[in-house]
Amino acid sequence: MDYSNRQLNPALEKVMIQTLKKAVKALVRASHLMSAIVDAPYYRKALPCQWPPIFIIGPPRSGTTVLYQLILHAYNFAYFSNRANLFYCCPITATQWALKSCKPYSASFKSRYGFERGCLAPNEAGAIWNRWFPHEKKEGFNYTDSDYLPDRSKQKIRNLIAHIERSFDRPFITKNVKGSVRIPALLDIFPNALFIQIQRDLKDAAVSMLIRRRKQHLDWDSVMPKEINQFKGMEDWQEAAHQVHFVEQNIETDIQRLAPKQRLQINYRDLCKNPAKEMERFTAFLESHGVPVTQRANPVPETLHYATQAPNQVVNDEDFKRITECLKSLKSATKGKI
Repeated sequence: MDYSNRQLNPALEKVMIQTLKKAVKALVRASHLMSAIVDAPYYRKALPCQWPPIFIIGPPRSGTTVLYQLILHAYNFAYFSNRANLFYCCPITATQWALKSCKPYSASFKSRYGFERGCLAPNEAGAIWNRWFPHEKKEGFNYTDSDYLPDRSKQKIRNLIAHIERSFDRPFITKNVKGSVRIPALLDIFPNALFIQIQRDLKDAAVSMLIRRRKQHLDWDSVMPKEINQFKGMEDWQEAAHQVHFVEQNIETDIQRLAPKQRLQINYRDLCKNPAKEMERFTAFLESHGVPVTQRANPVPETLHYATQAPNQVVNDEDFKRITECLKSLKSATKGKI
């Protein structure tokens, strides 16, 4: 009997594909967990960081990526690369391997929603941080207070950063917007941590976030602020406005409460207009805290592209007006509470 032209029942075919995908994902996850054995020796003995770790923070779509790119393009720092995040259960070994086998990073100043191609290109390292910190798809929240992580996890994070520092022989810097709602926990792990906060017109940030969500048909995207349960489930434009507003409020509240002298604020517009001037402020801030800054051969660009948002087919004029009014209302309601 000739079976060459027989077709599977569509429902059965769908089940088979889903089952195969789950099996592949399980196999990949198991291989990642097994790879943790490679890095295991690095966690056996407590190792202190040589310098204060540096965290770039800000609401989503606020310019954190271009700031991260610029800093690593112009200066020598330790950081999490694409390869380290790819092998997220053994990022120390992956970093050492990448430094031996990949071309040195040089910024393209282009990215797709925070991702830039290249083996040694900087990565938000979500897969690495999510090993310890709460994730929106698992725990359903991101905000992390100082008492959330167990001591063993805190020590593992200290050892990880210390070994990444030593792999590069440079101070460590990282960018992950979820770090904006992890300040209490980060300061509990690293009391001398430094924060570089980038600030952008929140309307532009909210519109940019809304564009991304609508283009990719996302119910939610990126960091969840502490107040997530107050607005989750609203209209998408309301969620976008509340998200960027409360992330910035979380930063302001926690920094003022815990480490007001450990923060440098950089305005996105100023950064794009005169990168060299803002990098001078950045290096002076780090050096005042005992962090050495060495320059690479790559020059600091004269200017950077300054992105502004305008009504379009995805986010129309009415959306703009509603987001603007929503942000004004939120600002008025939270004024004086910090």
